[in-house]
Amino acid sequence: MQKVREIIDLLSFEWENMVFYIQEMEIQKSNLILILEAHVTQIPSPETKGIP
Repeated sequence: MQKVREIIDLLSFEWENMVFYIQEMEIQKSNLILILEAHVTQIPSPETKGIP
């Protein structure tokens, strides 16, 4: 529940060189549904993620 509270307070967040902007959020029992806008400079490939 703490993580949900942190996300609710954010307008955007970064993850692995990508920035996500929260456009819509819906909270249901056992579900958090986010509609995001993403700004991605480079899509990670399996090779850069260490996946064979």
